[in-house]
Amino acid sequence: MISTYDFQQLDGILKDFHTAVGIRISIFDDEFNPVTEYPKTAPAFCRCIRESTAGKEGCKKCDRDACLRAAKLRAPHIYVCHAGI
Repeated sequence: MISTYDFQQLDGILKDFHTAVGIRISIFDDEFNPVTEYPKTAPAFCRCIRESTAGKEGCKKCDRDACLRAAKLRAPHIYVCHAGI
C-alpha cells in the first residue's frame, strides 16, 4: 500500500503522545519498515542491543510480530520487546 504522510504533522502528534504518556512510538509501513518515530533516537539501552547482529535481528522480529498483531487486532499495539522493555 502506498500512503503519503504529512511528516511534520505526524511528528507533532507523536511528540505530543510521548509527552502525554512517556512511551516511545514508531509508525511502520506495510513492509515493517519504520516510517517515523519519536523520539527520533532510540534509548541508549536499545542502541546497545542493536550493536550485535542477534540483538538487531531480535528487534526486527519483535517489530514485525507487533505489526502483525496490530494488523490482526486492527488497532494500535503496545508491547514488551525481546529485551524486556
